[in-house]
Amino acid sequence: MKHQAILLLGTALACCLANAATTEDQLSSSSSYPFGRFLHITDIHPDENYINGGAVSRLCHTIAENEDESLRDANVLRLRWNRYSTGARTRALTLQMSSDQAYKRLTTNAKAQQRYQQQGNIFSTRSSIMEGGIREVGIGGYYGAPNTICDTPLTLADAVFNWIDSNLSGSIDFIVWTGDNARHDSDNTFPRTQEQIFAMNFIMARRMLTTFPPNSKDGERLPIVPSIGNNDVYPHNIMFPGPNPILDHYLDIWSEFIPENQKETFRKGGYYSKEVIPGKISVFGLNTLYFYIQNTAVDGCKKKHEPGTKQMDWLQAELKSLRKRGMVAYLTGHVPPEKHSYTSSCHSRYTQLAIQYQDVIVGHLYGHANIDHFFILSQAEDRSDKDDSEDSEEEDENRLDVMNKIGGDPFLELGLTSYLEALWEQYKDISKKSKGTNYAAIQVSPSIVPSYQPTLRVFTYELANDKNPDPTPDQPQPDDGDDEDNDEDQDEEEDGHNDEEEGEEEEGEGEGEGEGEEEEEELGNPAFGEYFNMQLNNNVDRAIEKKKHKKHKKHKKTVPRPAPVDKFGYPLGFTQYWANLTQANEELTPPEFVVEYRTREDYGLQHLGVTEWLGLARRITEEKPLKKQYLQRMVVQTGAEHRLKREWDLEDC
Repeated sequence: MKHQAILLLGTALACCLANAATTEDQLSSSSSYPFGRFLHITDIHPDENYINGGAVSRLCHTIAENEDESLRDANVLRLRWNRYSTGARTRALTLQMSSDQAYKRLTTNAKAQQRYQQQGNIFSTRSSIMEGGIREVGIGGYYGAPNTICDTPLTLADAVFNWIDSNLSGSIDFIVWTGDNARHDSDNTFPRTQEQIFAMNFIMARRMLTTFPPNSKDGERLPIVPSIGNNDVYPHNIMFPGPNPILDHYLDIWSEFIPENQKETFRKGGYYSKEVIPGKISVFGLNTLYFYIQNTAVDGCKKKHEPGTKQMDWLQAELKSLRKRGMVAYLTGHVPPEKHSYTSSCHSRYTQLAIQYQDVIVGHLYGHANIDHFFILSQAEDRSDKDDSEDSEEEDENRLDVMNKIGGDPFLELGLTSYLEALWEQYKDISKKSKGTNYAAIQVSPSIVPSYQPTLRVFTYELANDKNPDPTPDQPQPDDGDDEDNDEDQDEEEDGHNDEEEGEEEEGEGEGEGEGEEEEEELGNPAFGEYFNMQLNNNVDRAIEKKKHKKHKKHKKTVPRPAPVDKFGYPLGFTQYWANLTQANEELTPPEFVVEYRTREDYGLQHLGVTEWLGLARRITEEKPLKKQYLQRMVVQTGAEHRLKREWDLEDC
């Protein structure tokens, strides 16, 4: 009965939200010609328990009688957050475990067992977001409570889709949708269940489908690429290896989004790829929970059998295929590949692939953090981390212990000030002589949930260079044996350093691949013929030296050049939109999204390639007015940056 009631609630809410469906004619032209634009939307966090006039101190779920009661609730809430750490929440993992093997997986080492046995309830802690200026007292409005810890009311979710319907439908080519489509589990008065999470994800998926219906010409839908967020599962952050019931359920909810030839891949791992422009652009919906350091049900990307390793191996194979076909790719997901959010092994592997396939990957698009910013992945930093840490497993345990003490994710729990200190240091360390081939830029979009103000991001991409063939989606994908020099553990710089020469080959990265191609290449290589001629002429010493020199050159892999700016699908810029909820609540009118900034006009970025991001990072650290603008946009015009300015001497940053 409980399950049926939730489904009925979901159906009713879906009908309520679908009151402004797009007509088919609006989309009739979008499938016939690419517009060179796409939408990124993230972190909606719809909350069915939100009430207009609810106390922020009670997460906008109930009404406080007076201000004193609200302040007292805020103090209780803060104490509650501090008490129930991530370690305590691990106790509820039994609800997701289906076998003794899963139990053993959590209790393999002493630290994990200790975390499992702690007593407590399950809370999604967001306390030190307040360090970034978010209010913990006040009253929620009809369209939400901006700059607070409250989640998104359904009125705001409805208004967002209505605005997209009226202003973007029929003028974009695809949608990137990076997860967290359920409320946070922050209120023990209204604890979440997996059924409620599924119901709200179902509602949001139906709303996407009504906003972007099939076009009238061929019945095709606009491509939508969703990915799973850390709050889309129960307990939050935790997902066991697939196949599992959670992935089965999302496969059902997203059946119209995931291509048929990718459904088995998704069923096993929760990730997939989709050719949003066939033969030209592929978008990857990654399952970042298998890389996430908070997911104690898996163990990173060190061992072949781990789902994180399998996902990385799959990603590498897919990127090889796209390189062969001359296509470009966007990597998208929920949790960004920030070094303290991913396990060491997964962060290292992601960094390697990002640089190794920068001729294919033209964008890394993520959500989760709620703040508008970008950060840099560095080949040199990745190698330094390897050299400095003899035991990455111990390093990951230390990171997790720190997060347990403070209550959760570094983006949310370390506080905005602490996170920005590390970000500024990264920006400062970028040398003016740095080559773009050694870096990758990660773009993190702010959220719909009004931790600050709700936002949307619309990208533009290159259309002019349309020279690629248009193969059928079912065409077999060729092997990629001839780019062996760009595969595996490629992380040397100009000094020729290579971990492979030192015997530091990563486990689970396709050992033995390309051996047949290497032998074939040698047989057709003039240098190989010269080697045999030397042997025939009894010049054995010279032959041995020649062979050694050839092997040394074989190990010195070259970093590919980034994709050219004029390549079809290359990102040229984006427009950031925001909505003023304070004004919408005062006027009781639906919020309108307006332009906050454009990357070309307001940051001077000629395109969204890594060299432009490196230049912007350097300018942010050198130009005080630009830094102030960047901070203001980071917290979406809420004024929360003023507290940061008081705590920081911007002159010295």
